[in-house]
Amino acid sequence: MSSSNAPSLQTADPHRPLSHFMPPANWMNDPNGPIFWKGRHHLFYQHNPKEAWFSGPMCWGHAVSDDLVNWTHLPIALAPTPGGPDKDGCWTGSAVDNNGVPTIMYTGVHPEVQCVATGGDDLVKWQKHPANPVIAQPPPGLDVTGFRDPCVWREDDAWYVVIGSGIKGEGGAALFYRSPDLISWEYLHPLLVGQKESTGEMWECPDFFPLGDKHVLLVSVLGTTLYFIGTYRNHRFYPEIQGNTDFGGEFLRRQELSGRFREAHTLGMDLGRPQRECGESRRMGRRYVFSAHTGN
Repeated sequence: MSSSNAPSLQTADPHRPLSHFMPPANWMNDPNGPIFWKGRHHLFYQHNPKEAWFSGPMCWGHAVSDDLVNWTHLPIALAPTPGGPDKDGCWTGSAVDNNGVPTIMYTGVHPEVQCVATGGDDLVKWQKHPANPVIAQPPPGLDVTGFRDPCVWREDDAWYVVIGSGIKGEGGAALFYRSPDLISWEYLHPLLVGQKESTGEMWECPDFFPLGDKHVLLVSVLGTTLYFIGTYRNHRFYPEIQGNTDFGGEFLRRQELSGRFREAHTLGMDLGRPQRECGESRRMGRRYVFSAHTGN
């Protein structure tokens, strides 16, 4: 994918992919809160602007596109606030349209907490909410393996979020909350708890959405992405089918062994941490999914 404000990068570097989005420089991983806003596609992403390494205080990079192919880089949307709940990084989350107010919910770390920020109409400048962290700790009584990556949606007259987690000794979990305003949250129950032996002990980057007359839960775990398809009724999820969306790791290894790593990298097989685009495109009947390529 090309960038209109850095065209030389596409031709000067023979190792830079031409058909997948990349930041101007340095590290990126998870797509964060893609949203279709005012007729344009906005992509946020986990970004270390200072070095090409998965370390240091993470930020939310930002780019915009009219066609999902040609992207323009915008200023960093979120950066850590010294002394704040996100002082050690602004990590994965979601972006939603809250009655005309663009709103991000994301994870701060050390400890893992959930925070909220609101944006201007151009989605360039963001203001962190003074009540942060809006969810300051995991539910009391749960011994969790993690607490991150909120997936937010509107349902009837309330907001809901699932947060990636896991219950020690049991398995990965998607923890389920409800709020009237994205600020005050009530814990309901686990939307789903897996089995440690078969689906891992920590679920990251959950995504929960309707598909036809069923609902789908996606979670990233054990270097891959799992799906659960089932019935969602009275704020309870009853899974009926389970599977794996990502067989790219095996594919990529075969390509490496046959000496065609660049082809595999360009194809982008071995994907993880998918996120759907929210906002107007969903109301218009279109769905797009962004995912991070996790190969080395």
